[in-house]
Amino acid sequence: MNIRCEDYDHVTVVGLSGELNAETSSAFRTQIESRLARKVRFFVIDLEHTTFMDSKGLESLLWVQEQCDEQLGQVRLCKPDETCAKILHVTRLDGRFDVFSDVSEAVKTMR
Repeated sequence: MNIRCEDYDHVTVVGLSGELNAETSSAFRTQIESRLARKVRFFVIDLEHTTFMDSKGLESLLWVQEQCDEQLGQVRLCKPDETCAKILHVTRLDGRFDVFSDVSEAVKTMR
């Protein structure tokens, strides 16, 4: 998996390519932890190029949400492909996250 982070004012957009799974979730968490240490509280997770998520990947997304909730921050998911959208729907996590089709729209909703 490839992880890229871009900062827009007070929001960090984390773009993931490949699979978010048991092998890659620790690298994802490390990136988030480094931003949290710098007091970033608002994240958009761009899933456009994420091809699959397993239970560990889903757990990582929930972990980010918990960390942000503790800091009074927010998490948005953006552009999940058909497979990831189905995984989010089947696990009912699409109801736990706000999901957007455009990164800039997701960033605009952050307070």
